[in-house]
Amino acid sequence: MLGRTWLTYFLTVESTIIICYIVLFTVSNAVVRYIALIIAVACAGSAYPVIWPERIRALEGTLASGFGIGFTNAMAQFGGIVGPHVYSTVFGPTYRVSYGICLAFLAVGISANLASWFLVHRRDRKVSELVGADE
Repeated sequence: MLGRTWLTYFLTVESTIIICYIVLFTVSNAVVRYIALIIAVACAGSAYPVIWPERIRALEGTLASGFGIGFTNAMAQFGGIVGPHVYSTVFGPTYRVSYGICLAFLAVGISANLASWFLVHRRDRKVSELVGADE
């Protein structure tokens, strides 16, 4: 079963990232911005080990698991492709536009994760009801 502790951890990490991006967007002190950037990147990296097993566990069959692994990896690599365009020198030295774009992507990502969590949670609940009815 998909635990609520995972959801709490996910929301805490994502909220921390949002706060860091708001700091990056509003504060002009270079040291504070650098610390916020380090915290945001560290939090983003810490979310992958938690998300990965739940995504794969929710899939059934080798084809679905392989597709899930490939899709998750492709989305993780998406940042490396888009990053140089988002953080172009055109937007420097403050990069406020870049941070705004990242906040928008973050909002979409959080929404997609919460929607998928809801769907998996609903499916798990139906499966547990069927198993309970069979016993």
